[in-house]
Order: sequence, then C-alpha cells, then structure tokens
Amino acid sequence: MQTIGVIGGMGPMATLDFFKKIILLSDATCDQEYPHLIIDNNTKIPDRTSFILGHGENPTLALQSSALNLVRSGAKILAMPCNTAHYFYDAICASIEVEFPNEKVIFVNMIEEVVKTVQTKGVDKVLLLATDGTLKTNIYQNFFESAEIEVAVMDELSQSIIMKMIYDYKAGKRQFDKRFLRKIIESADAQGNVQVVLGCTELPLIFELTGLLDRVINPTEILARSVIALSI
Repeated sequence: MQTIGVIGGMGPMATLDFFKKIILLSDATCDQEYPHLIIDNNTKIPDRTSFILGHGENPTLALQSSALNLVRSGAKILAMPCNTAHYFYDAICASIEVEFPNEKVIFVNMIEEVVKTVQTKGVDKVLLLATDGTLKTNIYQNFFESAEIEVAVMDELSQSIIMKMIYDYKAGKRQFDKRFLRKIIESADAQGNVQVVLGCTELPLIFELTGLLDRVINPTEILARSVIALSI
C-alpha cells in the first residue's frame, strides 16, 4: 500500500475532516489495513485568497516545502484538501519534478477529480460555492468548461455571506444560517439538472453542521476516495 502525504493546515479542521474521511471510507478490518498517512498540518502557510486578491504573502514556497518534505518522508501519493491552494498546483508539481526527477509521485488534483465525478452524474450545470480567491483564479470554471459543464456562481451579496461563513468557521464559530444555505440548494434544484459544488473545504463542515451535506457535491470526500483507490 502506497503512503499518502497530506499538504494540510488550510485550515486544520478541513485537514482533520479529510483524515476522518480516509479512515471512514477505507475498507479496513484492522489497524494494519488502513492507509499510511503522513500529514503536514502547516498552519503557517500564508492565506491563499489574500495573496490571489493582491494583499497577502505568497504561499507558493510554503506549499512547495510541505510537498517536498512529505516526499522525503516517503509519500508516493500527495493530496491537498484546500481548493484555493490548487491555484498553485502546477508550481508544486514543478518543484517535485526538480527535486525528485526519478521518483514516481502522484499528486492528485482535487478540482479535476470533482469534475470527473460530476461528469458521471450527467450534470449540465453546477452552482459553485467557493472563496473569492478560488473564483478569481477560474480553476474550477476552466475544468468544468473543458468538460462542457456550465458554472454559475453566487451574486455579490450572497458571495460575501459565503465568504464570511468560511472565515467565521476558521475563527471557531459553529452556528450558521441554515435557511440561507437551504435556499441555495432549493434554487439550484428549481433550475433542474444543477448540482451545488462546495469549492472550499470548510464548506462541507458548515453544511454538515446544518444537516445539508447530503444535498451537495463534497470535494473532500471525492479527494479521499481518489487517494484511497490509488494507495491500494
């Protein structure tokens, strides 16, 4: 079984959620049958959205360092349970190729895996909930459009509420407006063949708190399933 390395800490609860998903989704009957995980919960990685929006420190070197340390520790499969950080995916891959030119390391692209999953559902359109940083980079939009799936985003006011929820969760808040989130899902349902994609790894935690997680596409779970399948 291949060792999985997790570029974590963005944020810690999202990393914990990913770890939990690995355990719950693994077909293991004893301790020894679970995947070997090495988690770098580096909470000092600069805020990705702040940098993308032009008023924060560049996180590239910290992300590259985390990935390289995981490979040095024996990881053959890398996962990064942070949607916004996938803007730096290519730069991280390049650093691995330079440092370990003869190593076979698979860095699973969460965005790509989500799009593949949505394709299997025969969906024509998605409503993307994400950070301002993720939306600005168009990383999800580009992958979905290549798959001929239309992407809708929230209006300006609703997007500001989503952003506040994300950062409130990071700050320790655990009470959220279920009616607001339910209306988002109901609006997507009313349009027909539309799926809500939670393009920030804090959002599945928020939707779980409000009892609505079963109504949406959860990239954290998709990423966990992908790395488990690769590790076997």
